[in-house]
Amino acid sequence: MFFKEKIYKYTRYLFSHGILPTVNRKDTIYLVSFPKSGNTWVSFLVANVISMHLKLDINVNFFNIRHFVPELTGIGTSKLQYFPFRNIIKTHSRFSSEYENIFLLVRNPYDVAVSYFHYLTDLGIYKKDLSAFIRDKRYGARAWNRHIKSWINNIRSDQHLYLFSYEDFHREPEINLAKLFDIMGFQIDSKIIKKAVEMSSFENMKKLEQTTMGCVLKKHKNYRFVRQGKVGYKDCLSREDVDYIYTITKDTAEILKRDMGINMLQD
Repeated sequence: MFFKEKIYKYTRYLFSHGILPTVNRKDTIYLVSFPKSGNTWVSFLVANVISMHLKLDINVNFFNIRHFVPELTGIGTSKLQYFPFRNIIKTHSRFSSEYENIFLLVRNPYDVAVSYFHYLTDLGIYKKDLSAFIRDKRYGARAWNRHIKSWINNIRSDQHLYLFSYEDFHREPEINLAKLFDIMGFQIDSKIIKKAVEMSSFENMKKLEQTTMGCVLKKHKNYRFVRQGKVGYKDCLSREDVDYIYTITKDTAEILKRDMGINMLQD
């Protein structure tokens, strides 16, 4: 079966189950995160579950991932009807009152800083060193803090915010992936969950990056979207940088720990 025919099968399934709206619907779920917090990895996990659960026989890669989990970049929610798929939409946006259901994926700010720095420097977007990056109001610790605070401080009672941490996903991917689908109302076979985790491993995603992102890699020889995905980049930072990030983010981290049980600044 050709790719377009498989996509048509998937679209028809979504329409028949009331999952694919023609306008922005209240049951649309937004997978929100600050950049380099694991959003793409979780999108691959979700896409691989969908492909196997629906028996589409599609190998998810960087070329077709947005057919499964569209990304909202620079367009308003009024334009969402132009996306071919719904249910989960990826975005890095700050708080929006138009989002009804939000999966907020958070990652500790130390690891985010190092990963985001390498991402932007490899693309040639950022030219200064890591210490300057951490203090940059557009990308550094303050930017992470603004993003997370915009959600936890402004969420309304009629919105549904579900918190996931990258660290929890990294430690127990099968449990958290099953939980994510359970919130959406889908009971997924544990074998599919396990296989999706295997197919979305960082080793496999690195291979997919090499085969399906050739044009980007050719233009930016040092660029790697998939780096290590590990937990614990703190040893890459100076004592001064660690202290700066802690000072900027500690109040937000304390709220996440106290109210939501997510420890962002643990050693």
